[in-house]
Amino acid sequence: MAYHFLFMWFFFLNGLLYFLYTVLSGAWRELIPQRGSLKEAWQVLLHDLHIKKMVLPQKKYNAAQRIAYSAILLMGAGSILTGLAIYKPVQFYWLCWLCGGYHFARIIHFSLTIGYVLFFTIHIIQVTIAGWNTFRSVVSGFEITDIPSAENTESKLTDKH
Repeated sequence: MAYHFLFMWFFFLNGLLYFLYTVLSGAWRELIPQRGSLKEAWQVLLHDLHIKKMVLPQKKYNAAQRIAYSAILLMGAGSILTGLAIYKPVQFYWLCWLCGGYHFARIIHFSLTIGYVLFFTIHIIQVTIAGWNTFRSVVSGFEITDIPSAENTESKLTDKH
């Protein structure tokens, strides 16, 4: 339990900072699922599983990402609420009741944990498939491109003149 409480704070603070950044930067507009997102997410899934070959819309976030990133925020809120209901069921009796009782709150809390593992696993697989440059951009926050060498620049300049 001590490890659970220790790591819970890291996850909570990470989620809180992600939520605050999303709200304050206005990035939430790009992350909210839109009308037709479920249909587009299904197309993304078929494409990613190589069942259907098609050109997907080129946006910052596709529908599957918008649904997943919005869901992860809701899952975080659910984990906090169910965690409080489990941790202090007498003090938060009303929250425990809203969660369907102590035992059902535990089931929800554990199910959300499985959801995090699935989200993380799928996320890592997708980044691995997309390539090393994508991984670097996820970690750094910007895309790293190769800078042309001086020799290539000089030859391009001489070719133009």
